[in-house]
Amino acid sequence: MDAEIQAEIQPPIQIESTAIQTIPIKQNWIGRLRDLLGAIPVSTFVLGLTLYLISFLLFWGYLVMDITSQQFSFLGKLSGADVTSSEPLTLILLALTGGAVGGVVYSLDKLVKYATKPGLAFDPKHTGDYLVRHLIAAALGAVVFSLVLGGFINVDQLTGTVGAEKSLADQSSGYFAFALGFLTGFGSYQVTKKLDQIIKVAFGRFTEDDLKS
Repeated sequence: MDAEIQAEIQPPIQIESTAIQTIPIKQNWIGRLRDLLGAIPVSTFVLGLTLYLISFLLFWGYLVMDITSQQFSFLGKLSGADVTSSEPLTLILLALTGGAVGGVVYSLDKLVKYATKPGLAFDPKHTGDYLVRHLIAAALGAVVFSLVLGGFINVDQLTGTVGAEKSLADQSSGYFAFALGFLTGFGSYQVTKKLDQIIKVAFGRFTEDDLKS
């Protein structure tokens, strides 16, 4: 009896099942940018990247002439001070510009290959690589040249000379600095693997698996 009265006073609570409403997550700016780039025709991408790379090829070429003439007018305008020429500075800058030119030439070669050859398609998702490769290649050119002068990399291994045969490359020559920088920038993928091996030998643990990679 008491239980029936209590049930009338406090009726059982009914839990209504409600559908869980999902709130759409807004795309971040990277996603919106990816969607925007995906809407651009591939031909427009190729044309824009080609003009971009050619412009920087002319820019780096101008820097090479500015450095070899010992004027340093661009660096003077950039720093706002008179830049005095010195052999180490000239060689490092030539290696840097050589790396940049190598990176631009590599990017142009790949761009033409994937945009013109049948069976290959240009993928806009690799645009970032085309935009920044020459900058990374410039830094690698200067670093590798410094490593060669510092003895971390044997120049005979780079030129393929073995045994009693000696390399005729003059490491103090501007031609050598620019050529080494160009090769470094053009083959930046292989160079980064070599640098990784050097770092593991000098500061970390080097194994036989690293030679196979």
